[in-house]
Amino acid sequence: MGDIAKELRERSLQAEQEGEPLALLDEAADEIERLRLTDEEREALRCAVCDYNSMTRMMHKPTHGEIGAALARLFERLK
Repeated sequence: MGDIAKELRERSLQAEQEGEPLALLDEAADEIERLRLTDEEREALRCAVCDYNSMTRMMHKPTHGEIGAALARLFERLK
C-alpha cells in the first residue's frame, strides 16, 4: 500500500476542484499522520522488542515469548 494520507489529500483536492469539498478526507489524512510513528519511535520500538526478547529468553517463560511475538508483529505493522 502506498502513502494513504497522501492519496486522501490528493482525492480531497480533486474533489474540491470539481466543486465537491470532502473535508472528511483531509481529517482522515491528518489523523493518519498524527498516528504515524517517527523514525526515532520505530527504532525505539525495535530496540525494545529486541531487548524484551533477549531478557525473556534468559527467564525461560513461555508467556513472555508470546508477548515478544505480539510486540514484533506490532512493530512490523507500524513500519
